[in-house]
Amino acid sequence: MAGKRAYRNDMQCPRCGQCLYHFTWNAPRPHQPAKVENLAAAMYAEGLGIAAIGRALSVQLNTAYSWVKKSPLGRGLDAPAGAGTGRTAAGAGAG
Repeated sequence: MAGKRAYRNDMQCPRCGQCLYHFTWNAPRPHQPAKVENLAAAMYAEGLGIAAIGRALSVQLNTAYSWVKKSPLGRGLDAPAGAGTGRTAAGAGAG
């Protein structure tokens, strides 16, 4: 049973009824600096594939894809093979 008993920044925060953990509404999300996202777009412009960009920057395929897609170079970019399946483009046919 969940409840809302804690207040943070004048807002009630949900609480787990089993473990009593207080969740926050706007927890910070981990993110890369903008220069890393721009580097992904520049690598794509140089001819590197999405999977290669992900490997080079040590990020998931979908992350690299979203960075490139939101850049001016990636407008109209199709989803990479294996996107949303938990597989990379190289492993899309395996298994």
